[in-house]
Amino acid sequence: MSFNPEQEIIIIATVIAVGLLVLVVRWLYFNSKIYAVNRNRDEYMRILEALSNGQQDFMHYDRLAEVEARLSRLLRQSNSAPTGFILRHEPEMFGAFGPSPSVVRTYLQSFHESIGYFRARKNETVNPIFWIESLLNWPKSVLGMLGFNEHGAFANMLKLLVLVLEVVVGFLLVVSRLQQMAQA
Repeated sequence: MSFNPEQEIIIIATVIAVGLLVLVVRWLYFNSKIYAVNRNRDEYMRILEALSNGQQDFMHYDRLAEVEARLSRLLRQSNSAPTGFILRHEPEMFGAFGPSPSVVRTYLQSFHESIGYFRARKNETVNPIFWIESLLNWPKSVLGMLGFNEHGAFANMLKLLVLVLEVVVGFLLVVSRLQQMAQA
């Protein structure tokens, strides 16, 4: 199968456009996660402030439950929640002085870790070494997504097999292209 120069340019332009689209979408996705953690953290702190100032009505508790649910989901996505961490305040937790400072400190630390996780993933988006590593390690990633051990002997053998196949196919494509160019 041979392509004329115009078709090759169209194929290359399409591949570049799709690659750039993937970069932009991934970058925007992690930016939206950072924004969501910051927004929900700020709202969480405003509600806790209101509750600790004696404004203990059910509207605040309902709103707090919504914010806690969103933050818990974001923390689980970033693997930033401490072991056994449950982000939930019950009305009984609030005395005359509000929530315990150590509880709030633990929550804030988890929020900062979550923001750091999403910021690191966002920065990976523009790092060419990350993409090269992703291409080289895609067999392990697929095995991990399927629930297999990514670091076992089977994963390493599969990675080696795929790498050999990629090299052989790449070599055959280069030889085929050189033959086409020699015939032209």
